[in-house]
Parts: sequence; C-alpha cells; structure tokens
Amino acid sequence: PFTPFLAEAIYQNLTGQESVHLSDYPEAKADLINIELENEMARVLLIVRLALNARNQAGLKIRQPLAVLKVLGRAPKNQSLIELIKDEINAKQVDFISHLPDFVSKTVVLNLPVLGKKYGSDLAKIKQAVLDNKFFLLKSGKLKLADFVLNKIEFSFKYNSKKDNWLVSGSGESVILLNTELNQDLIQEGELRDLIRQLQEARKKQGLAVDDRVVLVFDQTCSVKDLIAKFEIEIKKEVLVKEIRFAKAEKGIELELFGKNCFCNLAKVK
Repeated sequence: PFTPFLAEAIYQNLTGQESVHLSDYPEAKADLINIELENEMARVLLIVRLALNARNQAGLKIRQPLAVLKVLGRAPKNQSLIELIKDEINAKQVDFISHLPDFVSKTVVLNLPVLGKKYGSDLAKIKQAVLDNKFFLLKSGKLKLADFVLNKIEFSFKYNSKKDNWLVSGSGESVILLNTELNQDLIQEGELRDLIRQLQEARKKQGLAVDDRVVLVFDQTCSVKDLIAKFEIEIKKEVLVKEIRFAKAEKGIELELFGKNCFCNLAKVK
C-alpha cells in the first residue's frame, strides 16, 4: 500500500511541512457554506432520480436522448444546475411548470397501519375524503383531509398519466413528467451513441492507445450508411477515425446495430 506515502510526498512538496499525518484536520469555514445551493442541489438529485426511474420504467437506456422533461415547481436560480439535469438524464429540454397538466391525475395513498392506530373509527371518514377528492396540501407539507390533518409519514401521492407518451413520477412535493416519444432524429442520435460506445470498446479490445488514429472499415452488408452520412464528423472525432470505408469485413469486430450483427475492422494508422 503506497498511497499513504504518496499522499505524504505530495503534501510535503506542496506545503513544506513535516507530515500530513501530523497535521490537524482543517476547520470548516461557516462563511463558505451555501445552504441555499445545498438545498437546490438536493432537489436536483431527487429530480434526476425520479427521471431515471421513469426511464427504467419505460425501458429506455440512458444513451437514448429524450425530447422534454417537465418538473413541477420553480427552476433553480443557478442555470448550471438545469444543464446538469439535462446531462444526467439525457434530455434536450427541461421545463419547470407551475401546475400539473390535465392529463395527469393525483391521488392520495393512505398509510393505513399508522392511521388505523391513530384515528380508529375515524379512518372511514378519512378514506371517504380521499374518494371525494376533498384534500389539499398545506405549506408545511402536511395534508388537510376534511377535518383531519395528516403528517408526511401518514400519506403519499400517486400520479398517473392518461397519455402513453408521458411518464410521471413523484416523491413528496417533487413531480416530474418525462416525454418518451421518439422522433427519427432522437432515434438516430441514440443509435449514434450506441455505435460510438461499441467502437470505443473495440478500440480497447484491440489494445489501441488513447491517441491512436484508425481507419474504420464497415462490412458492405452493414446498414449504417445513413447514420455515417449524417454523423461522420462526430464519429471521427469521438473514436479518432481518420477515414471510414465500406468493404468486406466478415472476420472483423462484431457489432450489434439495429438488432442485427455487423462486422467492422479498425486498422491503426501508421
């Protein structure tokens, strides 16, 4: 285990002091703590988790770009956090909305074991209030149901979308809507990302150095000509390809594209 010795050498070279292991742990600087930013970041993490759960529910890999994510509530003040959400969930656009659209329904799910012990026979009145949609959320996060006020642990919300191309996911007051409809441009971009991933893996298997440039030869039977024509610049940049050709490459690297097997070769440029 050489890491402690490496840390020691780096510390001594940077500071000139005797040892990092003999130094006091740095004290926190309260004036550098940004509570507002921490709260916004916590919300961003929740939004991303909900969106990724919706992706998994739809069976959409993260490599497949999506058009729009809608988030209930205000947008973060820091624009970079919005860009972070877009990158993490691979969506072209993130919109923040003030209310849920008409095609989303919201129902209350009661924590019956907890409520039964607390309210006894009054539980029937609470259930009826849910059926009658006589509830609203208080600023405190508690739920007003007829003459009763429920704590956060006593209920949750369930959201449903009436449109097949919109998935909705929520946790507490945080709700996201993910548009899963794919147009041709989004599909092709997803195919491009998958192709680049497989080519990068092929580079590693062939033992190519990070900066080695290659000639990429696809077998003539590969159905990638349209994709290459549209994204040739991106492929050459990401995979360090000097030239792309189509020829016979039956015994080359096997790729899976569009649900079919395809062969290609990577030849190092000398």
